Amino acid sequence: MAVKLDTSATDFLAPAENCIKPVQTKRKAVKVGDPESILDEVALKEAVKVSLNDCLACSGCVTTAESILVQLQSTEEVYKQLAENKERVSRGEAPHKMVASIAPQACASLAAYFRCSVIEAFQKLTWVLQNRLSVSVVIDTVWAQNISLLETSREFVANYQKYKAQGATAAPMPLLASACPGWICYAEKTHPEFIPLISTAKSPQAIVGTVVKQYFAKQWDVPVDSLYHLSLYACYDKKLEASRNDFKIGETRETDCVLSSSEILEVLSKEGLEWDDIPLGPINEAAQVYLSREMAHWDADSEFEASGGYLEFVMRYAAQELFGHSIHGPLQYKQRRNPNWQEVFLELNGEKVLVFAIAYGFQQIQNVTRQIGGKTKAKCPYHFVEVMACPSGCLNGGGQIKATAQRTTETNKDLLKRVHSIYQEYLASSRAMDVQRHPLLSLSAPQVPGDQPACDTTPTPTPITPLSAPTVDDVYQKFIGAEVYSDQARKLLHTQYHAVAQTLTTQGVASPAVNNW
Repeated sequence: MAVKLDTSATDFLAPAENCIKPVQTKRKAVKVGDPESILDEVALKEAVKVSLNDCLACSGCVTTAESILVQLQSTEEVYKQLAENKERVSRGEAPHKMVASIAPQACASLAAYFRCSVIEAFQKLTWVLQNRLSVSVVIDTVWAQNISLLETSREFVANYQKYKAQGATAAPMPLLASACPGWICYAEKTHPEFIPLISTAKSPQAIVGTVVKQYFAKQWDVPVDSLYHLSLYACYDKKLEASRNDFKIGETRETDCVLSSSEILEVLSKEGLEWDDIPLGPINEAAQVYLSREMAHWDADSEFEASGGYLEFVMRYAAQELFGHSIHGPLQYKQRRNPNWQEVFLELNGEKVLVFAIAYGFQQIQNVTRQIGGKTKAKCPYHFVEVMACPSGCLNGGGQIKATAQRTTETNKDLLKRVHSIYQEYLASSRAMDVQRHPLLSLSAPQVPGDQPACDTTPTPTPITPLSAPTVDDVYQKFIGAEVYSDQARKLLHTQYHAVAQTLTTQGVASPAVNNW
């Protein structure tokens, strides 16, 4: 059922300054100066119920309209879709075909929680999706991540060349990564002046949605609104990303619903499933399951590949394209104030020609944005910044399973270490396993999945990068019909951002708490 919201709603419900990660707290009253007039009005009208479990990582820019959209992204909505499909069948109508995409970071959280491998988590989750949630097609998001890396890299090279030739007016620097929706939400509402700096390349989730709703719908000869795309991610913010008007085809969202890693536990509980008893779902074309072996991987010890590897790949790509310099081996990071703010540079002939940075978590984001905005004595030296809202990046996403969900004394910090270790094992093993022998875009959509043989694990000796990934080539040739960062690619694989005016006032005075981190 479509819900039309008043787009003029801009009432920011901002938590107090000490509310940094509300996704880790229980629901409680939020104080912003003297909020009674605001919160009482909301309670009386019941226009919005802001659950702190669904708050955005940016902690303080949730509007009435947005909070409703976030609530629509839930396990309850998935089951409503299943019920609607049953009703359609009872009326003799075709049910909506369900396609699920799974991010490896979400699988890593499940793998750590249930103490298994990422591949095993993917296979068991596939079985649950196909046999309990009636999903026809299951795909991972690695191939889309590779496309996002390529588009971002080409965009950076083009901007850098303009910057050097024509100056900051033609192409302002630094280019800021755009894959994190928490960061995008924060920038649009608190730093709209930085919007021209943000990469326009879509995130992996958005790219999957575009391919599912535009390519698969055409290939399967079904209306766009008859496909239901369910995205499984590590992040609550992905729910809001999926609700953006920029990611719609007419009135149809490209991603219909997003569930976080922790919400998958709700599905298992509702279905009465014990993890150890769940069979391993097959991974092959007949089963309509696609798991990519094309995970980009450069450094076994790097902590920064788990969030997509934007800095790692863009630095290497730009060094080769701009200066003919190949970077071999690990990048040498220099830590700033803490491990969530680090720098790396390429020096040629005594000159730092490329200076990149990692900024994870809002404390470090604020440090970097102050430099960019000229609010510090130090001039911003960066050409590119990989920005993520969560400290430690996507493996520590707000939607990941927390230590409190376990029956152990393990802390969140210890759990995060295990998630990272499991993810690194996955990166290393993904090249040694060929779990698919078919191109992604050849998938069809059967009504009822049947029993299929287990996945093929033939070793693949040749490393694959985004530049040589077969699936990436397949998408550009069959779907885009043009090269990376071409006009057609920018039309389908890039987006835009919008400044959002702040209107929250406390006792008639603009509240500074919204901008204080």
